[in-house]
Amino acid sequence: MCSRARLFSNLAGNFGSLVNDRVVDGNWESGEELGDAWQERNVFSYGRQDQGQARPKVLQELLKGYDRIVPEIDSVEYGLTDIQEYYANTGGLKLAAEKQRGKK
Repeated sequence: MCSRARLFSNLAGNFGSLVNDRVVDGNWESGEELGDAWQERNVFSYGRQDQGQARPKVLQELLKGYDRIVPEIDSVEYGLTDIQEYYANTGGLKLAAEKQRGKK
């Protein structure tokens, strides 16, 4: 199942990892909490036969395999001031992967 689940995101109808909200509110104590927040919001897999099924264990296994996290923005709509994309999504993904791998 792991090889078929490659796209993870929020549950349909939800938007964002909410990591940025926790940072702005000061509602966190450690990076691990931010990684957990990202992971909790992005456990839903999508594909040909998967339309938003929660697969937390599959996501955890995939996160263990990351060596690097690199943001790829494919739109001119984003600019340097759109930093929530970098710290809320890319940063949250990085922290979640570090937790699963047990190292930076």
